[in-house]
Amino acid sequence: ARHDPGLRPRGGRGHMGCGSSVPAAGPGPAPRPMKGTEGVGTQSQGKAKDGVGDDGTVVATVAEVRQETSTVKLVRLRVPTKRIEGGDFTFRPGQWVDFYAPGVDKPGGYSIASSPTTLVRDGTFDVAAKQSRTNGTSHWIHDRAKAGDEVRVKVGGKFYMSDEDAKSPLLMVAGGIGISPLCAMLETLIDDTRRRAGAGGGEVSDGAGPPGRAKGHLRAVLLYSEKTEHALSGRVRDIVRRSNGAVECVFHRTGAGKAAVSAKAKFEAMATAELHAHLAAVGMDLGLDMMTKPELVDLATASLTVNPDPAVSVPASPVKPRRDQTEAELWDDADLRGQGAITRDGRIDKKELGRAIDRLHAAAAEEGRSRMDVVAFLCGPPKMSDAMEKTLLKLGLPKQNVRLERWW
Repeated sequence: ARHDPGLRPRGGRGHMGCGSSVPAAGPGPAPRPMKGTEGVGTQSQGKAKDGVGDDGTVVATVAEVRQETSTVKLVRLRVPTKRIEGGDFTFRPGQWVDFYAPGVDKPGGYSIASSPTTLVRDGTFDVAAKQSRTNGTSHWIHDRAKAGDEVRVKVGGKFYMSDEDAKSPLLMVAGGIGISPLCAMLETLIDDTRRRAGAGGGEVSDGAGPPGRAKGHLRAVLLYSEKTEHALSGRVRDIVRRSNGAVECVFHRTGAGKAAVSAKAKFEAMATAELHAHLAAVGMDLGLDMMTKPELVDLATASLTVNPDPAVSVPASPVKPRRDQTEAELWDDADLRGQGAITRDGRIDKKELGRAIDRLHAAAAEEGRSRMDVVAFLCGPPKMSDAMEKTLLKLGLPKQNVRLERWW
């Protein structure tokens, strides 16, 4: 199946959740919760004692349910401190959980979208679930879950970023809700970078310092593809901001038609004042002075779906686009370096993958790590993941450096 919000690995002894191309070797699925009784989902048939079942599940409490996009909800779960400190519940960035909801026969599998550091610090972790008519757990999350509900969870999966991986230049490619485990990896990368900087007596920046502050070396590039709405986009942009130059992201929209692509090209050719005028004309003038040029372009393009009036959709611009620049070359401009995240229409292609690898290699060389190979993490629908893997291998990445999570 395509994503059915609980990411199913192709290999892995039937586990739902984040898997990899390597079959999981862990225990099988936990017993089903008792059927037909509301609120008993936390009572494992494995005789749960003090919040821990002998099947490996741990009781967690829903702390928050938030609408991320029109089809994706984020659930924040709280785990008792003693379960974390005692080692009953722990995970590596990229792993998933079997999620047992009250009154639902089968578990749903969801990638953890937050870092292990957040779990230790706040006692919480996040999962994102896409709306589904066939997945009982996702249906429960979207229609019934509320703060205070108790569920059972168990960690699984061999798709994760190791400490050794985190030392390498990282290329991450996400499709749809496959962004979840990559968010956990990027948050972990930033947590570790800040911790090392603090231990070394260096300045630890939150990425929001005064203009002119020296940026850190590029450590990771994220290419994130979605038809229209990018789930967890706010979290991704926050990671980019806090990374102080260590993380760059290119959002890809594959659902945009030729008209939208053409309109965006015109917006990109406009001066900032012209963009302000257009957005003010369609009633989207709040806080424009605080936005960068790429953000203004994205907002202007989005405004065409909000206000399709041709009289105000795309004002004429006396500035013509530069025809001597390709999309990949435009990605290397000053706007990206200042913002760290941009949005493009169209699919991720070989040229963009190659450009990302080149940028990572160049940054590693500047840092004195020229011999470091790029490590790639791919998470998305099978066709996309397979295509990205083949392309990366053709571009020269060693097979062992391309890590996949495939859904079925």
